Amino acid sequence: MKQLGRLVLFASLMIACTRSLPFDKERWSAKNDIGGYPWRADMLNDLEAKQILDGKHVRDAIGLLGAPDFTEGNERLWTITIDYGMDIDPVYLKYLVVIVDTDSMVVAHSIREIEH
Repeated sequence: MKQLGRLVLFASLMIACTRSLPFDKERWSAKNDIGGYPWRADMLNDLEAKQILDGKHVRDAIGLLGAPDFTEGNERLWTITIDYGMDIDPVYLKYLVVIVDTDSMVVAHSIREIEH
């Protein structure tokens, strides 16, 4: 019986860790007290499944997502997750990367994860 309880607890934790929310512009932009974005990671599946950014002009993507946190050449990056661990420097970063062509059209997007 004790193992059944552990199994139920483990299953509940797995479901809680894989939650998915529909994309919502207001929640996407919301920051918590420490400057992070508490909803963005949960909205990525919906953003990709509905192909919300595909074929859009970069100004329309910015209209949905807000200003990118970084611009590197033809890439626009929005912060999804920052984990500082026990330090003041981040130990893990996750970004939504949107790639635009010379006509400023979104041609691709991906997730970039960086561990230090």
